This record gives sequence, C-alpha cells and structure tokens, in this order.
Amino acid sequence: SAKSTTDAKKWLTAGNYYAEHNEKVKSLAAFKKVLTLDPENKLGHNAEALYAVGFLSSGDEQVNILDSAIRVFPNEVDADQANMLLIRHDFETQHPERAARRIDQWAMTHPKDGASFNFFAWTAAQHSAMLDRAEEYSKRAEALAISPEEKASAIDTRAEILFKQGKASEASQTEATAIALIDPIKDKKLLDELNGQKAIFDKGLPQSSATNH
Repeated sequence: SAKSTTDAKKWLTAGNYYAEHNEKVKSLAAFKKVLTLDPENKLGHNAEALYAVGFLSSGDEQVNILDSAIRVFPNEVDADQANMLLIRHDFETQHPERAARRIDQWAMTHPKDGASFNFFAWTAAQHSAMLDRAEEYSKRAEALAISPEEKASAIDTRAEILFKQGKASEASQTEATAIALIDPIKDKKLLDELNGQKAIFDKGLPQSSATNH
C-alpha cells in the first residue's frame, strides 16, 4: 500500500488519485511524501509534487511554496498559473511593486506569454495600480495575440487601463476597436461583455468591472 511504501513514484500516483477525488488532506500529504523521499529529485517528480503542494496549501505557506517552485522549476507546465496566483496575491495585499517585479522576471524567461502579460495588466487595472506598466504589458499581449479573440481581450484590457487613468473618451474608442474584432455570432458572450465595458466608458464614470480575464 502507499502508506508503507518508500517509492516516491507511488506517492505521486496516490497524490494525483486523492486530488481527483477531492481528498485534499490526503493528496497534500502524499505530494509532500514525494519531496521527502526524493530530496535530490533523482526520479524527476519533484516539480509536479512541489507545485501540487503549493496549490493545495493556503495563505503565506502557499505563497512561499509557489514562489520557491517558480524559482526552481520555472518551465513546469503549472508555472504560469502559479505566477498569476502570486501576482494576484501581490495586488490584493497592496504590494503592486512586487507584482511588477514578478511579471518583469517572468517576461525575461517567458517573453511570448501574452496570457500572463494580459493577466498582469488587467489585474493592475482592477486595482488602479502600476497603470503605466500595465499599459506596456497590455500592448505586449496584443502584439503576441494569435486569434482575434486574444487580440480583442488585450485591447479591452488597455481600454480599462485608459479609463482608470481618467481617459474615458480614449478608452471608449479603444474598446470599439476590440469590439470590431469579435464575431457577433460565435462570441456573443464576449461581445456582450465588451459592449458593457464600452457603455461604462461612455458614461465616463469609473466603477468596478465584471469582465473576467
């Protein structure tokens, strides 16, 4: 059984099994066991285990573990999600400068990750912080966008930033550019969201946005 084994791979399997069945406590314990049994990562499972421990943890422990995971395993499949979680945490705890430092470091090793750039820019706009840096990253996200939807999303983010900078008219014009990229039949939900944004900008009154990026 997994309880008595010293095989890190079996503990990894157990951790994933428990996670799939929403047994968080058992899953967390199993993934921690992987790290304990193979501290030098000879089997090559520690990246997956460390990120799993981070996502299953909470509070400061989660932040510290995911921070460590990104430094040690920056190219793991879950690294971008971990980085976004930490960026959101930095803004929510009133440390926007940390979020900016985090995205700058990420951009050096992941220069084509438009989704992360857009996420940083949008989150910054929602907190009305680091708006100049946010505008730079929204433009990078737009330049990297492959699909019209991705491009529209990045332009929508830039419009939100402009609005938070007090440039309602420019924000409305920018949003119109994003709306023009959207297929009204295929992407009706996104189109409705962008039209809602433009209506807010046209009123010229900053308020919380419900658009989800």
